[in-house]
Amino acid sequence: MTDYRIYLNEPAHADTWINGGQIPVSPASRYKSDTRQGVFTPDENRIFQSSGIPEHVFQPGPSWGALQVTEGTVTFANCTFRNPLGETALNGTVHARNEDGLILSISRGSVARWKDEGKQACIRIVNIVKLRSVLDAAIGVKSVADEVRYTVTMQRDHFLKGREDQWQREYRFFWAVENPQVTWVEIPAGIAVRSDF
Repeated sequence: MTDYRIYLNEPAHADTWINGGQIPVSPASRYKSDTRQGVFTPDENRIFQSSGIPEHVFQPGPSWGALQVTEGTVTFANCTFRNPLGETALNGTVHARNEDGLILSISRGSVARWKDEGKQACIRIVNIVKLRSVLDAAIGVKSVADEVRYTVTMQRDHFLKGREDQWQREYRFFWAVENPQVTWVEIPAGIAVRSDF
């Protein structure tokens, strides 16, 4: 059985998870940043999928740029990417976009690093199925729930992030909603218990 935990900024926040009350569910874009620090990452709400395009063309070198597709779909047919190291044939497609929605991120098991990141309290989810059901009903949309995977490639989606974030051992709920805003959701008592880091 997986041990699901949430690390909180304030000890008082744990009381709501244990005794019931309102919790915030935030847009994925709230956690987007140009640099990685704690819960903030450049990977958040980024969708990037490529097929038939070698990964190295997306990486800049010391004296050359990289292929950049920031938004939209680009198809390459019989194209050549040149840099000082040589030529690379490009025959494939790149899909890139930002896609926001609501998320709730949970760690799978104990992650001691959260204490170093300034978290003050930890709760363990007692019934993840009940939590999902309560949140889905309150938000009015069925969530997608899964473990986040981590990669060394450029591929990204709501459940695929760079390996630099793998220390978080993340499991998350994602709700595809239009114009996501912080949403306060009432949860019942007994969803969680206090836990050590």
